[in-house]
Amino acid sequence: MTRGALWGVILAGGEGRRLRPFLRDVHGTDRPKQFCAIIGTRSMLRHTVDRARWLIPEERTITVVTAGYRPFVAGDLVAEPPRILLEQPCNRDTAPGILLPLLVILQRDPEARVVLFPSDHFILEEGRFMTHVAEAAAAIGRVPDRVALLGIVPDRSAPGYGWIEAGVPLGSSPLLEVRRFWEKPDRGTARRLFTRGCLLNTFVLVASARLLWDVTRRRLPDLAGQFERMVEAWDGPDREAVLEAEYAAMRPANFSREVLEHEAGRLAVLPVRGVLWSDWGEPARVVETVRRIGATPWWVLAADRGEGHRDAWGYA
Repeated sequence: MTRGALWGVILAGGEGRRLRPFLRDVHGTDRPKQFCAIIGTRSMLRHTVDRARWLIPEERTITVVTAGYRPFVAGDLVAEPPRILLEQPCNRDTAPGILLPLLVILQRDPEARVVLFPSDHFILEEGRFMTHVAEAAAAIGRVPDRVALLGIVPDRSAPGYGWIEAGVPLGSSPLLEVRRFWEKPDRGTARRLFTRGCLLNTFVLVASARLLWDVTRRRLPDLAGQFERMVEAWDGPDREAVLEAEYAAMRPANFSREVLEHEAGRLAVLPVRGVLWSDWGEPARVVETVRRIGATPWWVLAADRGEGHRDAWGYA
């Protein structure tokens, strides 16, 4: 395997609690949102896997799920070789979901670069978006001490998202320095950030796997110690037992809040224009996106007729 290759990590271990009532209403299911085909025929996870394939080969794509989710991924082919499926014993938020695949990647290629993909995002212009991901992957070769985030240039204020204030260009690269990072500011702050030309954080990032591990270890030394113990047991007969024990004793840790917010000096951002992107974390965002693209699933038509859970789905 080529050293310094580009790997993909797809985060699919979340529970999606805020969207569960909506999915129960419109699809009659309690499965997490990433395993649902909310519009169209492909699940959100399958959209993400197919999108990653534009840039990264299947054998270097790792999907991270939580124990018990395997039946949900069976129809999405992400569990079939040569793709790699990692199961966490339980969900401990995004930081452990990132550290586990980093452990695997660094064992195979200490010089690897990594693209991180959340599995609950809607992206309309996928080709244009992945072109920006490729651009960011090339750019970190010129600034290897940075974690490059993709930031959407918004056309409106968007509360409930992470925001990035960009600074000056980093050398000859297309990346900009990050002056400040906000994780889900209140509505008034979000309006001010939009007015100032700040970017929406997609949480799609590109970085050296080693740098990502080192930055996280500095901010989360307790978790890093646990994962280092997992590394020692990874190729031995006690791997599953060590994994279970460490996860049982592990605290939840949010990567954006506990790592990125404190590492602005290590961050860079690539502005992304002309892409309709949304993090489908709540029903109102799903409804807004569907209406913007002119889609008419049955539940939108029902809500327009005054049927269904109109208020809960984010209709005015």
